[in-house]
Amino acid sequence: MPAGQLIIHGISSDTLNTDCKVFVDWNDLKPMQNVTAKGPGGANDYSNWTYTYNEIYHNITAGINELTSKITCYDNPSNITSKYYTVNVTAS
Repeated sequence: MPAGQLIIHGISSDTLNTDCKVFVDWNDLKPMQNVTAKGPGGANDYSNWTYTYNEIYHNITAGINELTSKITCYDNPSNITSKYYTVNVTAS
């Protein structure tokens, strides 16, 4: 794939009955970035989501790029849970 801007789409375990949010990063660069919720439930439905890597946070660079998504659910303040998923993409 070419280096530069990259639009990604994802799905998550978020539902209308949960209070979750999804974030992404590039090569562990913090802070993690907010994705845009695209689920059928509206602006807080992260069951489907999208994010654009660009110059505002970080473009995809030549070589291996580690892209990580994280879902964090806040349903119970004493039991906040997070899960991660990472893929590597190679750009030229």
